Amino acid sequence: MNYNLFHNEPVLTLENGIGLLLSILIIFDLKLEQPIADLLNTPLGIVVSLLVFIVFLIYMNPIVAILFIIYLYETIQLSSNMMITTKKRNNDLVKMNQPMDTMLEEKVIQARAPIVNKNKHMNVSFKPYEEDSLNMHPY
Repeated sequence: MNYNLFHNEPVLTLENGIGLLLSILIIFDLKLEQPIADLLNTPLGIVVSLLVFIVFLIYMNPIVAILFIIYLYETIQLSSNMMITTKKRNNDLVKMNQPMDTMLEEKVIQARAPIVNKNKHMNVSFKPYEEDSLNMHPY
């Protein structure tokens, strides 16, 4: 039996590159941007991701497909957690910022607000009074 250990096949092929990229993303815990992760968490995003997974299974090494599904799972899980924490944080903020009752000072000010005299003294003009002084310059 003649086994040739050194094949003349290229080392960096498309499936090796995709597998390397996915493994780096998984190992170093690099995530997609939040809007893209939210898009993947929609039903249409899940269906498209499933189709990409099937294409990876058919045309590439199954290890690449498994790496893809692991990365997709982590991304969707992160997106779901972010949506839950955002909703929880908003509910907590609403609970903490309940509208306050009017205080005693506010009630007094509202009760004793100044009387507004509309259309009264509208034609008032002001002229400065100038005494005769040596330091003053004439206008």
